[in-house]
Amino acid sequence: MGEGREVLSLVRDPRIRLYWSGQFLSAVGSSVWGIALPLLALRETGSSLSVAFALLVSIIPEALTGPWVGALADKYSKLTAVVFLDVGRALLYFIAAFTDSLARGWLSVSLLLVVAFLEALLRMWCIGAKAGLLKAFESEGYDLQKLYALDRGLQLTARIVGWIAGGLVVSGLGTVAALLLNGLSFALAAAMSALARLPLGTSSQQQEATQWQLAVEGFRYLKRTPEALRPIAMMATLNLLIPAYAFGLPILAQEFWGGARDLGLAFAAFAGGGVIASIVLGKGKSRRFQDSLIWGAIAIAGGLTVAVANVPSAIGIFLVATVGLISDTVAILVNARVLEVTDGAYVGRVSVLSSVANRVTSSLVILSLGITIPPAEIRHAMSGLGMSIGVLSLIAMTRATLIARSCSYR
Repeated sequence: MGEGREVLSLVRDPRIRLYWSGQFLSAVGSSVWGIALPLLALRETGSSLSVAFALLVSIIPEALTGPWVGALADKYSKLTAVVFLDVGRALLYFIAAFTDSLARGWLSVSLLLVVAFLEALLRMWCIGAKAGLLKAFESEGYDLQKLYALDRGLQLTARIVGWIAGGLVVSGLGTVAALLLNGLSFALAAAMSALARLPLGTSSQQQEATQWQLAVEGFRYLKRTPEALRPIAMMATLNLLIPAYAFGLPILAQEFWGGARDLGLAFAAFAGGGVIASIVLGKGKSRRFQDSLIWGAIAIAGGLTVAVANVPSAIGIFLVATVGLISDTVAILVNARVLEVTDGAYVGRVSVLSSVANRVTSSLVILSLGITIPPAEIRHAMSGLGMSIGVLSLIAMTRATLIARSCSYR
């Protein structure tokens, strides 16, 4: 009964309802746009390398500027950052919709890649600010695992809506409509965040320090906090696998499945598995799962990836949902663990550094696939990557098990 009241109090808090409603809308718009960009790049060029560029153009600036932007998230107001960044992204996509309506072909693709690049520069700051908001809610007595599960579940539900709608919007109305919808969603999110009276969170005590000094201190803090470093390593390993879906599913849909419709369903299925994980973990007590169990789950996801690449679309979409369930279970557990053990003054930098590690591994996978793998060979590439991650995770699981047994004997 106590757990039920605590979960119920989350959704009854008017600040949480208003803030997360806005975040839900912005995630819907972003997911519609996430369907549009890779399909547009593939349609205009016929090259898997163009799909890789469409994904990398938003990942690379996040990886390069992340530590510096994470310091900004710790130094300044979380609420101001969230509102300002959503307003900035809304304006960016409204401008992009206007310019894209005047351009065609490679010029259109180039303009949209510039938009994705600029939007990525703002996104990392927002990641750090949102992590600070979660940590601030924890200081009021809320459970971090349940907060993170709620946040993850709403984001994934929004992606389901956005990806299904994206397949319809892009195929029926075109890229300009997707851009306008994304801009409108960010504008509404900014308004709702501004109206919600969110907690201020903890700011860095080193206000006089430069951004570079704050960023370096974030690295040093993470180095001396192995409790946070281990789960970050787990997520980085998982993110060697997940880009295979971001890169491979558009090509599978275009080359072997049914185009935008099946791509929307596949993305929605992946997010649907994550929603199930969010519901289960959001209702249960916070618990610390052993590292060996988490590594085992990552190994299973690798094995399922081999199957996804070699079955018809209907079965493949079901397996994608299972991988989504596993990956988001791991994500919720390890990210909640990172926030729990991180001091509030460093939570923005640590959360962003975790995201940077994920972006770096994702970039390496996407770039290597885009350069070396033609569309017709994507099935073999996904199979090989899934098998490799499975074996690597099994080795890590065995090591974690042996370490745990050695500690128990002592």
